Amino acid sequence: MKIVKENRHEAYRKLGEYLKNKKDNEYFNVEIKKWKPLKTQPQLGLYFIAFDFLCTELGISGQSARYMFRKGLEEKYHYKKPTGVFKKNEFTDEEEEIIAPIPLSECNRLEEFQAGFDGLFIEAGDSVPSVDMSEFIEQWEEIKQAEIEKKKEALEV
Repeated sequence: MKIVKENRHEAYRKLGEYLKNKKDNEYFNVEIKKWKPLKTQPQLGLYFIAFDFLCTELGISGQSARYMFRKGLEEKYHYKKPTGVFKKNEFTDEEEEIIAPIPLSECNRLEEFQAGFDGLFIEAGDSVPSVDMSEFIEQWEEIKQAEIEKKKEALEV
């Protein structure tokens, strides 16, 4: 049983109803934490629509070819977090390690999505011939502005 986005009283009520039908010798783990959305669906949806458009314009067909192209975009452009661990390399004394790029399905902040969209738009502009993504850029700017407004409203309250 998973209860998502409920206030405390509703969560207790649903949990109580669930436990009434269980045997006494069964054990459960219950985790209660403050709810926050893990994904922003409009951003993720727009990315994949723009990605499909770009693949079609570039002539990339087939599921495996599109998958490899998307993974390449993630590796090259997507948001990466530093680990805080420094290692020595041959050119400089120390260099901070970074972890693998965050997949889009796990992005939940605006700057994480921004890196993915920037990479998509850069690849479209660098392709020969370049692909016009202006419609998607405008939609992305609208989504970004709406997210910024939501954050401002949440801070004011």
